[in-house]
Amino acid sequence: MCKYVSCIITLLILSHGLFLSAQDFEGLFDESRATRIIAGPDMSIYAEPLTRLGSEHILLQLPGEIETHVFNRDGIYRHSIGQRGKGPGELESRRDARVGDDGTVYIYDAVQQKAHAYDSQARHLKDVPLPGAQAGLMLLDGQRILALGSGFYRDKEYLGHIYDLEGRKTGAFNPLTPANKPVNYAWAGTVNADHHIIMADICARDIQVYSAKGTLLKSFPIRSPLVQFFEPPKTEPKSMVELKALLKRFREEQHTQVKDLFYHDHVIFSLFERHGFPNDKARFFLVMFSENGKPLGKGFDIPFPLVNVQQGRFTFQDYQEATDAQPAVLTLHEYRIRGRYIEGI
Repeated sequence: MCKYVSCIITLLILSHGLFLSAQDFEGLFDESRATRIIAGPDMSIYAEPLTRLGSEHILLQLPGEIETHVFNRDGIYRHSIGQRGKGPGELESRRDARVGDDGTVYIYDAVQQKAHAYDSQARHLKDVPLPGAQAGLMLLDGQRILALGSGFYRDKEYLGHIYDLEGRKTGAFNPLTPANKPVNYAWAGTVNADHHIIMADICARDIQVYSAKGTLLKSFPIRSPLVQFFEPPKTEPKSMVELKALLKRFREEQHTQVKDLFYHDHVIFSLFERHGFPNDKARFFLVMFSENGKPLGKGFDIPFPLVNVQQGRFTFQDYQEATDAQPAVLTLHEYRIRGRYIEGI
């Protein structure tokens, strides 16, 4: 029955694809609540993606801090997970935070090459060794971890490796573009309801879908008049001088990059960020695709970045810098898709 309802939802989205192309942010999303968090002055305008711990708590990682903070949905601080150090459960760096099906929180330490596991009350449970990972981790199906390197840190054969929750390697992962060249540079990715991995290179012109073993299942181009691709070099930089020149060109040239991918009810939400455009251009925009790669409209500007899609909630993040009169404020706007477009959510 659920699968039948999901098919109907997908058909409704597809049938409204042209209509949605004319809609703006307010036409698609309906705000259900906003959470204000008083933040430190060292936060960046795009704080790191948050995730949820159950239905009532938010995990938030702030730049420059080793701890992962737990807030309730009213923005009240509860406690922090992890602390700096080299002992059991202590961190020397902090990259990703992921929550397992049983509520276990996994925080990845790139220096120690392991994920530290904690319960919801911040008690350390175990460490999961993940050698070779640099870019972060994804939980595939509640039982396996995909530990990914970046284009500059992958080993000679694989971009990532798959481990069980005890740190035993169970597979390897090397996503390929349609031209059979390994994905380079940083990546954005998510997992769908079938535990397939949806990925895109940040400079990619396409989105790829893989099995949990790394087999390419499908690939489709990113098509939208809002997208303007950056042209990466044919080969990776061979020196620090070449790398700095590439980064300078990346910062200064007008282009859009894939910032993140999200999945909800057979729809892929691709978050893009603009670089080098005039100030009158919105910094972020969304482009939506069906699981089969059909564009759902042309895409639209959004007032602030989408940082989490979980349990039918779309969370957008608005950061206001500190002034002489008030501290920095992070507001998390929680939305649901309007029922007249998609029924049953």
